[in-house]
Amino acid sequence: MIFNVQMTAEEISSADKANLQRFFTEALRAHRIGYHLLVVERAIVDKLLATLDLADVDKVMLRQLRAEFTQTADLVRRSTWHVRVRAGGPMRVVGNAVEIALDAACHPELFSRPLLLIEDEITDGKFYEFLLTNVREVLNLPLLKWETAHGGGERIIEVANQKIRDGRIVCAIYDTDVQSPLGYESKKARELRELGASSSWKLFFPIPTPGREIENIVPLEVVSLLQCAHGNGAAQSVLFDLASRERQAGHDASDVYWLHFDIKLGCSHENLAKACCAEELRWLQRKLSLVVTDLAAFHINGYGANVVPLLLDTGYALSEFRRLMRANWWLELFKDFILRFAWVFAGGVHHRT
Repeated sequence: MIFNVQMTAEEISSADKANLQRFFTEALRAHRIGYHLLVVERAIVDKLLATLDLADVDKVMLRQLRAEFTQTADLVRRSTWHVRVRAGGPMRVVGNAVEIALDAACHPELFSRPLLLIEDEITDGKFYEFLLTNVREVLNLPLLKWETAHGGGERIIEVANQKIRDGRIVCAIYDTDVQSPLGYESKKARELRELGASSSWKLFFPIPTPGREIENIVPLEVVSLLQCAHGNGAAQSVLFDLASRERQAGHDASDVYWLHFDIKLGCSHENLAKACCAEELRWLQRKLSLVVTDLAAFHINGYGANVVPLLLDTGYALSEFRRLMRANWWLELFKDFILRFAWVFAGGVHHRT
């Protein structure tokens, strides 16, 4: 993550020397190995060089930060999230910055790699690695560094609480499991959102998927290339037809049915009966009536539980997904979602010493 030091020369002079030394030793180490990005104004670099008893490698790193300040300051301006280190004051969110006092920023775990907390560490972790690797240049992002942690099912709340107590920077991405944009949030989603709002540790970022699940980020055109699509031609025909009719009817790209289709299990008239409210029922009816003649008795097959593993193991499907990630319609749907969490992982080059 970006750590932007916002302290005056006078505040540097009056700061607790031990805390100042501890913070910059750890922050420079994290910057040097690429876990985080440290941004320090040129005048403050000069003050630090005159004030602190630093190792030669840290002095070299500070001088490099001074030379790179124009570029790194631009990253701060563009970021959706960064840490602003102040001389004092409470930990709080101000705009796109999480403000933290110098003494609190000396927490021993703060400079570990940021955590990506997901429901399946292996499969989902590889998916997000592929996603971020391939959109980083498209979205003009810096190098990204993170580690994944498993928080399967309801356990994600427990794991999030533990990592917050540990003082880690945590981004928890979770499925919404809703069948429409009007669906009520699940107990898990509500607890994660409330944890983010109520916790005094403001470096916890709960991020819901923009659709039903992680699979809904993958375009239908890509899913249709996977082995699980073989023999599912009838469902695919309906889904492609529905997408075409949505475009013809002028439905907003952010409101497409594919975002909320249950890719694992499919959809039937029973889903209408499970609508959480009248508004959701009307939304489902409006979408499905574009291709379904009898809403009281229909079934659209799903693709099973292995869509993401199959995608990650199918080279030509990954190539097509990589191509579609650059399409304006895909970026319109998912750019904001990606930017909400990608900047949490902003890091840099590993500087060898």
